[in-house]
Amino acid sequence: MTSEKGSAGGFDWSPDGKSIAFTMSDPKSEDEDKAAKEKRDARVVDENDKLTGLYVMPVEKNAEGKRPAKRLSGAQVHVTGFHWAPDSTTIAFSHQRNNKVFEQNDISMVAVSGGASRTLAATNASESGPAYSNDGRWIAYTSSDDPPTWGGTGTVRVVAATGGQPQTLARTFDEQPNVIGWSADNRGIYLLGPTERLDV
Repeated sequence: MTSEKGSAGGFDWSPDGKSIAFTMSDPKSEDEDKAAKEKRDARVVDENDKLTGLYVMPVEKNAEGKRPAKRLSGAQVHVTGFHWAPDSTTIAFSHQRNNKVFEQNDISMVAVSGGASRTLAATNASESGPAYSNDGRWIAYTSSDDPPTWGGTGTVRVVAATGGQPQTLARTFDEQPNVIGWSADNRGIYLLGPTERLDV
């Protein structure tokens, strides 16, 4: 399906089945590629770190027999997760400034057709794991305490896909929720773990 130089992963079909979104790391530069072939690929920590971008490509080949991938996220963010809107026109994604393990995340939305992304959640907390409701009107996500701590405690929040003030849902007993999806009636959110559902 792809023939890109970067390492692709985290792929997901669009709801309409016409596109595939995926994450891909920045490819090596020509100098880095040459150095690797010559076994001179020693790396200094925190130098020339590769970021992971959000890409989308069509399932059907174009007239030239190719499936060109298009980058949707900006070049200066590291994408950590994403979720398709039910109508396949937009994608919500979480991102951070670099590729370090413990970094503060924000959530943005971007049109699959291209263009600038729009910030949906950006506070001192770390927001991640966006999940569209089945009707596309809402987005649930997990938010850490503010500021984030190593304990990983947090809550589930819901915000309108058009933006606005988020609603914080009831805390889980361990305060470590992991959203896996919405109920069919869009009134509840299912979590991975001991707590099965939070009502919106």
